[in-house]
Amino acid sequence: MSRTRQVWLFVVLSRPHFLLGGFALFGLGAAIARYLGNEVDAGMYVYGQALVTLGQLMTHYLNEYYDGPTDSQNPRRTPFSGGSGAIGPGLLSRRTAQYAAIICLAIMAILASARLIRGDVPLVAWLLFLLLLFGAFFYSAPPLRLVSSGYGELTAALTVGGIVPSFAFALQT
Repeated sequence: MSRTRQVWLFVVLSRPHFLLGGFALFGLGAAIARYLGNEVDAGMYVYGQALVTLGQLMTHYLNEYYDGPTDSQNPRRTPFSGGSGAIGPGLLSRRTAQYAAIICLAIMAILASARLIRGDVPLVAWLLFLLLLFGAFFYSAPPLRLVSSGYGELTAALTVGGIVPSFAFALQT
């Protein structure tokens, strides 16, 4: 398989169209903080957005890793369900998704550790970040695997629709 095809499949695996919601809702949280009279700290904004985007990517990769065998048998894949279609025979391996998820989680840990050492992130933001991380990780990963329990959609809605803007707000206030 050519390098260009591998890169394209990795982009497809990353499902960039889903990242737009994270950008919009993180921006909403910061915009509310600004509306309420807080100055938006650009560095903190980029930091928080990076954590949210890495969390989303980690979720995508874990979902592809754990659902890869069943997603590859789905003849009715849509842009919103059924996997990316980038994992399978003649495509990327499940291991690629697993390694990508581990790398995202490692970068998140490094970023969080750096700010924890600096001590410039409020406690409420850390609590929201932990909830975000919990929801993102266990959406697809065992032992909870919320996506197959019936609670996955609720968790995703609360995480992206509620925790992401709240996290942005907490970072800016």
